[in-house]
Amino acid sequence: TEETTKKPESDCLTVELNPGRPCVFPFTYQYHQHSECLPFKGKYWCALTTTYDKDHWGFCNQELCPPTKGPGPGSTTTPATTNTTTTTIAWEDGSTTIAIRNMDTFACEVDFQYSLQQGVKFQEISCVCSGSSSQSNDDVIDKIGNHKFPVKTAEGIELECEVGAVLLEDSKSLSDEVLSSSLKCEAVEADCVTVEGEVYPAPCVFPYNYKGRRYLGCTDRPGSTKLWCPTKTDETGEAEDKFWGYCSRKCGYCNGSPITTRADQVESCGYDCLLRADKDMVGYDQAPLLKPTIDVSLPKEGNYIAEKVGQHQLNIGPQSMTVTCSQTVFYDSALQNEETVFVTCGPAKYRFTVTSESGVVLGTNFKNNQFGCDPCPKYMVYVAGSLSPGEFKYIGSFFNTGSLAQCNSQCRDNIACMTFQFYGLENRCDLFGEVVETPSLTTKSKDSTICTLEKSVGSCSIKTRAGFCGWQSWGHCPKKFNCIKIEDYQTKCPWQKEIKAAAT
Repeated sequence: TEETTKKPESDCLTVELNPGRPCVFPFTYQYHQHSECLPFKGKYWCALTTTYDKDHWGFCNQELCPPTKGPGPGSTTTPATTNTTTTTIAWEDGSTTIAIRNMDTFACEVDFQYSLQQGVKFQEISCVCSGSSSQSNDDVIDKIGNHKFPVKTAEGIELECEVGAVLLEDSKSLSDEVLSSSLKCEAVEADCVTVEGEVYPAPCVFPYNYKGRRYLGCTDRPGSTKLWCPTKTDETGEAEDKFWGYCSRKCGYCNGSPITTRADQVESCGYDCLLRADKDMVGYDQAPLLKPTIDVSLPKEGNYIAEKVGQHQLNIGPQSMTVTCSQTVFYDSALQNEETVFVTCGPAKYRFTVTSESGVVLGTNFKNNQFGCDPCPKYMVYVAGSLSPGEFKYIGSFFNTGSLAQCNSQCRDNIACMTFQFYGLENRCDLFGEVVETPSLTTKSKDSTICTLEKSVGSCSIKTRAGFCGWQSWGHCPKKFNCIKIEDYQTKCPWQKEIKAAAT
């Protein structure tokens, strides 16, 4: 429900955007309390809730509402063309080479300048095409397509960039309009950086002081569900008001410790262990890992502190948590292909003891980034790249497939399926009737996830008469295959369950 307070005696009302509503004073905006309307785009505005909400604000009736100075609502995401700040913008040079072909293949050098000012902004975009390209066929665009490339900023921030390319046949050049309108970059969340807020993308500055506490990581604030960090501190280490942003998923939570803590004492974030499902886990740069589910065992023990923004905080002790990969297994080999494990904090700070469902202790020194889930089910392996329908014994496609797990089920239900490909953006599931070792396009794609049977595991094949089975055989089961009846397929197919001894 909307949060409201009694309006002030001035009877300050809004006249646009939710007109006729009473302003709420004081209201919190950008970590400050305001008791008067703030300027924005030549007008003045106020919040309609005690903490600013992007859907609940309006322009003030200036005859009734006294203004004061301050930034406008949502100004952290206002395009550069409407930003009236006089801060000098630092521009950096960037470039990439696009290989594109019609009849001939051209190498097109795209140059541009970019700045990190509330997102990545661009200027001076130009392109020159010449000669033939030496890039592999997998990286060559046919007339029209998207080109992805990395950029590393002067501050060491890794950017993932993309630009559209359209070859103009008459001039043998790329469309300037398409280049200018499609070029975009985002910070890769491999490091703790800001991705929203007043300043982004930018590295978080640790440690920092804020309101009497010292922080070693991102922290939260009452009324917000996001973590934030400063991107600049003053000479005393205090976070500067206008230099902050919301943190990427890579960042950890810190509750801080009093600044009065002696220098010879260990600084603390208020916990010994931190566990969260959406952390970038080991292997995230090799495969599109899935998030595990984390359940806290009840009743809660005394060493369990709290859950903050999806991050479980614990001190060393007996509290157990169940970490599960639904329909797959853990990607990290140290977890020995387990689907579910039990974890406790300790015996060392920031380390976990992990026990299997059968009670075997797998280790006592696990980090919180080792619980990523393999994108593929048991007995299948992930293959980087993408497949084109019509090749590799293409079976067919399912549309409106909402998840990779559903795509896996569709493959499992098809007796001939040995490989499936899930396209998340299109909600499409493609099935193929053979093991795929090298896909059509070998470049790893965020949009495509390919799972194929391991070589050591056979595929089921049911003949027309119940009781007969085997792959390319009739009347007997070759090595590593189970004889199963059609009605038993769902529960006994060997790449769904443990491979049993071959039967004849």
